This record gives sequence, structure tokens and C-alpha cells, in this order.
Amino acid sequence: MFEQFRWDFRSPEERGDAGENIIYSALNKVRGRKALLPNCYIPVGQKGSTEIDMVFLHESGLYVIESKNYSGWIFGNEEQDHWTQCLRGKFHTTQKHSFYNPLLQNETHICALMELLKDDTIPYYSYVVFGNNCELKNIQLTSGRHHVTYALYLRKDIEYHAQCTGIQLSDEKMDSLYATLVNFTEASSWQREAHIKEVQSKQYPIIQPDGTWACPHCGGQLVRRVAQRGSRTGQTFWGCSNYPRCHFTYQE
Repeated sequence: MFEQFRWDFRSPEERGDAGENIIYSALNKVRGRKALLPNCYIPVGQKGSTEIDMVFLHESGLYVIESKNYSGWIFGNEEQDHWTQCLRGKFHTTQKHSFYNPLLQNETHICALMELLKDDTIPYYSYVVFGNNCELKNIQLTSGRHHVTYALYLRKDIEYHAQCTGIQLSDEKMDSLYATLVNFTEASSWQREAHIKEVQSKQYPIIQPDGTWACPHCGGQLVRRVAQRGSRTGQTFWGCSNYPRCHFTYQE
């Protein structure tokens, strides 16, 4: 039965991450039949897996939640490949950091789930949840496919959304979905390590206050270079000025 599956998770305290604990606690209070599936490693073709911070299975649908526990000011829109985090630096300066668009990240998660479950009757909802210590500035959502909110308002937002959509999943459907997805919540150690290496390989440059790009590995300045050999011969890329001590590269 569904109720037996529902409590087969570690408590929020055991998971340790403060941001995820807040989200877990908020979702656990959402009214209606539900189940929480944290840290799902969903296969992506032959490329490995994609990690979903939280899959929230609710009678109103399947909520795919990406958690961003950032501080400072956050700028971005649906069309940008990267969003910007602005932090106050020394002497009234501002330090900018670039990070991958979390809406695009969540679209990848949803596509992986759709490929895994192969069920067109399931409604999917994309939620990107920021910590309460940041300030969202001019976040532009135009497609209607995504929701961006603070952890503080997550429960309220989802309950309002669920009230508007009504019950979309039967008890039998929820039981079936849970029985499938729970198998992906406990990834093996090698799967986790492979996923971490994949994420680390996709680090993005740090944008300095003067607009230049800095290496996320060593802090050196990034400079444009032209590939001299290999499949990318003639193409431009960003390379660390501290090469050969640092081998970080970034392809736009």
C-alpha cells in the first residue's frame, strides 16, 4: 500500500543539508495525499544520470523541485543559458557569479522522468526554490512552464496550485509511480561519484566586478584561445591564463 511506502525515507536531520531540510519540512505539511522522494538519480540515455533534488508526488501531479540555497541578488530569465548571483564585496564592490539556468536544468530533469515513466497522462510541474537569504530580482517567466519561489512560500504556492488543478492522479496511479521512482532514490556510491564528476566538469567562469572572467579552479583570468588540434581545431574557447598549471577550459 502507498502509506507503507511513504515513510521509507531518512529524516531531514539525517540528510544534513539545511536548504533541503527546509524544503522537506514544507512539503511534508502540504495537504493531500503525497510522497517525498529526495535525491533521485534518473538515467539519461547512455550519458549517465541526472540528479533531482526532490520529486514531490502529490495527488495533483508530479512536482520536480530544484533547490538553490544561494544568497545575494539573483537575476535571470527563461531564455538565458546562465543566471547571475551578485554579492556585496569589499569597499562597496559587487562580485558576480554565473550559474547554469535552473529552469533549463529542471527541464532536463522532467524530460528524463518522462522518458523513464513513459506516461502522457502525468502532469509535471517545474519548481525552482531559492533560500530565504537571497533576493530574486527581475526574474522573468514567460512560458508558464516554471515556478520560481522562496522556500518560505513553497508550501503556500504548491497548495494554491493544487487547489487550482484539483486531483489529477488516482491512488492506484500514485502507488505505481512511487513504486517505480523509489528505486532511484538510493544511488550506489559509484553512481554518486560519477554524477559529481560530471557536474564538476561543467563548472562555469566567475564574472568579476570589472566584467572579466575568472577561473573557478584557481582564480586566474580567462582568455580567449583558438584550438590548434583535435575535433575543435579553429574553434575559440576560454582557457585559464595559468596554463599549464591549470587546465580549466570553458566552451560557450
